[in-house]
Amino acid sequence: MAGGGTEGDLLRERLNEAASGDAALRQLRRRHDALRADYEALLLRLQELEGRLEAEGAPPLEAAEQARRLDLAEQITTPLLRMRDDYMRTAEEIAQIIAGLEALASFDRPEEPLPAASRPRTVQLDVEAEDFGSILDMQERLSAMPGIARVSVRTGEAGKALLLVELAEGGNPPG
Repeated sequence: MAGGGTEGDLLRERLNEAASGDAALRQLRRRHDALRADYEALLLRLQELEGRLEAEGAPPLEAAEQARRLDLAEQITTPLLRMRDDYMRTAEEIAQIIAGLEALASFDRPEEPLPAASRPRTVQLDVEAEDFGSILDMQERLSAMPGIARVSVRTGEAGKALLLVELAEGGNPPG
């Protein structure tokens, strides 16, 4: 009967609850209790996850956010810095090519032109540069010089090339 008394008490409590309040109020109370239980379960789950993160040695959330921001700034600036370095290297290469051309142009030319029979028709130039674009630029500049019929790139490999300079009829070799 003790078990029956407990059931009776439970039944009486439900009857009192039903008689004392409105059905809508009871429904709101049940919904509120269910939401509170869900909230408490979520809090427990969050505490469990934070405990796992701390156990794994993960940085606190503020440190992780700062690291993410630093990574973003680094991702933005790294390509720009690399591009600046590439431009600086290219400017140095261009300056070296110009200095080489100026040195080539400053060679003393013989007072008397060579006889036509002994003049070479082609001249070979070994050229070194960091990229193929610099070699093509040199080819274009040489082609524009007076007395040059044509300049062609014979071989090109990893920063080295052989330029064949064909002289125009009656032209003297440059330098």
